[in-house]
Amino acid sequence: MDTPTQATQNYLEVSPEQGARFFGAPVDGAVVMLNLLRFRERTAYSHAPALKPASSCSGEDATPLISKVFSRCSTLLGEA
Repeated sequence: MDTPTQATQNYLEVSPEQGARFFGAPVDGAVVMLNLLRFRERTAYSHAPALKPASSCSGEDATPLISKVFSRCSTLLGEA
């Protein structure tokens, strides 16, 4: 079982002027987004025990399942 660790929050402090300069700049190409994910060795469901699956898996293995659920929720909410 994973032991709880203190979460680290990394972010940039951006001034209004820097934000305006960034978002006001012309885009000369594709916009690319990169997600750097860190996975648990084993999934943890202490926050939502009702969602705990019958068998344990890694956080990485759970990602496609989570994506499928969020995609379905997004579709249903989009139809509202």
